[in-house]
Amino acid sequence: MVEHRRLQKTGGGSYVITLPKEWIISLGIKEKDQISIITRPDSTLLLSANIKEKNIEKREKVFNLDEIQSTGSESGRKSFLYRMLISAYIMGFDNYRIYSSQKLSPNVIKTVTDFVNTALGPVIDDQTKNTIILKDILNPTEMPFENNIRRMHMIIKTMHGDLMEAFQDKNIEVIYEVISRDKQINQRNWLVARETNMIFRDVMLAQKMKVTLEDAQHYFLISKQLERIGDHARLIARQMIKIMNKKLAEGLFEKIRYSSEKAMEILSGSLNAWEKKTRKSTPNKSIKLANESIEANADHKKLIEEITKLNINDPEIYIPINYIAESLRRTGDYSVNIAEIVIDNLIKEIAE
Repeated sequence: MVEHRRLQKTGGGSYVITLPKEWIISLGIKEKDQISIITRPDSTLLLSANIKEKNIEKREKVFNLDEIQSTGSESGRKSFLYRMLISAYIMGFDNYRIYSSQKLSPNVIKTVTDFVNTALGPVIDDQTKNTIILKDILNPTEMPFENNIRRMHMIIKTMHGDLMEAFQDKNIEVIYEVISRDKQINQRNWLVARETNMIFRDVMLAQKMKVTLEDAQHYFLISKQLERIGDHARLIARQMIKIMNKKLAEGLFEKIRYSSEKAMEILSGSLNAWEKKTRKSTPNKSIKLANESIEANADHKKLIEEITKLNINDPEIYIPINYIAESLRRTGDYSVNIAEIVIDNLIKEIAE
């Protein structure tokens, strides 16, 4: 329902508009209480009475294990609970209560503990024989989007660099360690998704984090691309283990390494374009940098073709090499997706 009210001008030059009485009463607003006013990008004003953090309702998600454990295998129920905990986390819930009419099984306790050890923020606040209460202690403003994206980028770059060195040195322990780093990327991706959903529920949080709703959405899209790139770094590592002790054709590893370096250059170029955007660089410069990354992917794909066209007779080498090549190709494609997100975000700011 739209209400129309006339703007009035006071003697001091200020402008005044009355607020709906029903709105004031429903929120229990008293005389001299502060009202928060936010100017939105579309030139509308957003009024909110929830100024203080203590007034913001904490959301709790309750999990009844009697219902979760009624069907399926033990491992299936464990995966189901873990999946639901992650979903509640991503959707921005602050507290979680997991309870059962029976004593909690060791598997349930381990599942909850694994979740707490993986997600950033949740801790076990209380526990009894049949209940676990989790509380999220992370303030989103302390982990801004930009920091999460930068951290994901750094993890991916070091994964690729360390993988190539470890393969050359035949250091399988390092390769397994690199595989484990993918969890850190997933961790950051969940946090970006969580903060995005929290911002869409609480515009005041967007103000505190100094991002628009549009930027939050694009941060989330970039995070998803980085998460996929991390998955492919892990896949490359697993395929490298299979061929570590095989005799490769001369120059094959050098081509793989060079392709990895080029993929990282494309990724860095795309993310540098986004960082220039966040640092208030001119839109034209950021878009130009993003476009350079997109065009560089054409040469990268030619490198991939050179790898896949090599005459390899041994299927124990041929199959892993093709998987590696495909993951490198997708790494370049996902990096291009990031560059396109930058252009989409900035196109409106280019002067006609």
